[in-house]
Amino acid sequence: LLVVWTVVRPRYEASVISERLTSVQQLQMYAVENLDRTIAGWSDATRFIASQVKERPKDGEIILRTMMTLHPEIIQIKINSSKLSDELSSQNTSYPTANVQVKDDAWVMSKIDTLLQIAWLNDTLPHQQFFVMRTRFQVQNIPFVLTIVWDAIKLT
Repeated sequence: LLVVWTVVRPRYEASVISERLTSVQQLQMYAVENLDRTIAGWSDATRFIASQVKERPKDGEIILRTMMTLHPEIIQIKINSSKLSDELSSQNTSYPTANVQVKDDAWVMSKIDTLLQIAWLNDTLPHQQFFVMRTRFQVQNIPFVLTIVWDAIKLT
């Protein structure tokens, strides 16, 4: 019994702890890789929407509705310009209307695309998290800003 208590038990405990640490590390790596894939996919979708609106500006509303159908985690899409008074906006009816205001210091430049900016916002009242992407593009020499609000709850 003394041999089991002094030799076997410590080795068994070390083995179990090592195995559990390995499992936790693998789960963490999987979670980070999954988050990275999701954000990269959202970045691609944001750039795609901007390119489609740039190529076919008259079909803007159709493009926004189609992208919301393809990406149900989009809460809201807005396209506006400082040179024009109106804005094109589309709201996903599966979510309550989001009035997301991002402070200038909350934006982070993407390392994938220098025109893409991102912000992660926590809204404490409805317990909702937003992942916001913004990119700039031009149509007929008029600058536009595309802002997409994503449901970040799925990322956590």
